[in-house]
Parts: sequence; structure tokens; C-alpha cells
Amino acid sequence: MTEPINHLITTNCFGLYQRQQEHTYQYQVKPPLRTLIESIPPMLWHDIKGITLHPDLGFTSRARFNNLEQLYTWLGGRQHNNHNLPWVYWKIAEFSKTLTLTDLRPHCYQFPESYVLNRFGLAN
Repeated sequence: MTEPINHLITTNCFGLYQRQQEHTYQYQVKPPLRTLIESIPPMLWHDIKGITLHPDLGFTSRARFNNLEQLYTWLGGRQHNNHNLPWVYWKIAEFSKTLTLTDLRPHCYQFPESYVLNRFGLAN
């Protein structure tokens, strides 16, 4: 039984197998919503509240998040191993629209005023 294992190790087949497995689980593309969040200064993340997911944002779920910080964490922000995150199961596969603040605003309970966004260089 150890002979096949030794064969894998000595012929570098095992290394190839491991690389193939890593490639299988590799994070493909982050969702457009996460890209939008990363374009917003983190100081504003707690000012944007009550975000509800919607197909317009690229998800089939209607999950609600307290603020942008919580949503960013759910989307895998600051994590290196993204293949087991729940958002992967709720994303709309063919959704590739580049989202803007105008797309996000209708799905938020509270959103900063235009003058605050302008102060941070965000066109609304």
C-alpha cells in the first residue's frame, strides 16, 4: 500500500495533484458589488445602512445587512480563502454589470447625503 504513495511522491505526481486541487478551488472573480464597496472609503461604510441584496446587485438572495462593513465581510473582504463563502451560492452567474452608487442607493435604508459623497470625491 505504501508503494503507490511513494511512487506519487517520488515522481512528483502528488505535487501536480495538489496544484490541480488548488486550481479547482481558486477564487474566480469577486462580485461587482464587492468591487463597488472597495471603491467607497471605509469611513463611509457605517453610514450606509440597511442594505438588502437584490437581483439588481447581482444576487438571488434578499438578505439584509446592517451596514456596508458587514456586507463586505460576507462578500469575503479581508479573507484569503474565498471558495467556501456563502455569497457564491447566491450570486447570479451571468451578472457582470459595473455597479455604481446610484445602483446601490435604492437598496439601502440609510445613505449619505450628496454633499458628504462629494467631500470624498464620489460622484452620485
